[in-house]
Amino acid sequence: MVRKEYSGIIAALGGERHKPEHKQPASLAAGRAIASWITPAHEILFDDFRWFAALLNMQLTDPWAIEELNDTSIRGFEGQEFGRRYQVWYNACKVGTMQVMMSFDGMLKRNNFSENRSARVKLDLDYLRFIPCIDAGSLIYQIVLMVSDFDFTNGDASRAKARATAADALGGYLWEAVREPEFDPSFDFSIDGSCDLLRHVVDDWKKQGIDPMVKWGGDREKA
Repeated sequence: MVRKEYSGIIAALGGERHKPEHKQPASLAAGRAIASWITPAHEILFDDFRWFAALLNMQLTDPWAIEELNDTSIRGFEGQEFGRRYQVWYNACKVGTMQVMMSFDGMLKRNNFSENRSARVKLDLDYLRFIPCIDAGSLIYQIVLMVSDFDFTNGDASRAKARATAADALGGYLWEAVREPEFDPSFDFSIDGSCDLLRHVVDDWKKQGIDPMVKWGGDREKA
């Protein structure tokens, strides 16, 4: 039996899919980053992830929608850090946030960031226990696949590694949900990597003169 306080959440999770309404910042400073603190490494990362939401929306299972916010100030970080922020929707329910920033390794190598790219994507979700496994797995898998190091000579191995990482993360969450069934645990996940596959797709779109935010509204590719 679903507890009464979750009945509205369950209804929204089963509702009509939210169409993303991106409020993509024109620059880091436009999203409230402190201009004097912005480094070339921040700018490189900001550009690498310009179409991250659009790419995820194309790849994820049907109910998901990733919506970029006009906010470049990272939350939950000691000190000031900048990147991109997103809302995560599952059908009609806003279930959490996603943030993109430099990884700690990237920060240490920020003076040579163009040759040593290292980003961190942090995902914070609520109500994951009510979302089907195939959909939860799709979200984590695609994030890991796009952000982790990708071996273009053996893509199958990289995809298998991404699937294993997603399964491990969801297995840990499931354990806690079963261990303390009276609570609804939040799902906190982060992944670091060189974003090889993401940058490959972004570069390909640039070469073709495609802006997915304009052509498809940052959502699924129209047939």
